[in-house]
Amino acid sequence: MASVWMPDGAVQDQIDSTVNDVVQRARDALGAARVNVFVRNAAKKYRRHALLPGLSD
Repeated sequence: MASVWMPDGAVQDQIDSTVNDVVQRARDALGAARVNVFVRNAAKKYRRHALLPGLSD
């Protein structure tokens, strides 16, 4: 049976790294979704102003 020497905590370090990667991807996706909502809302506001000049928010 083959055995590989690994420093103490190596398995936990790998688990932590994997979890951190997944959390960062989720945060990045959430940030992109927030920007997308902002752009859509800004576009709606622009269209309202273009249709009704003098409209104030």
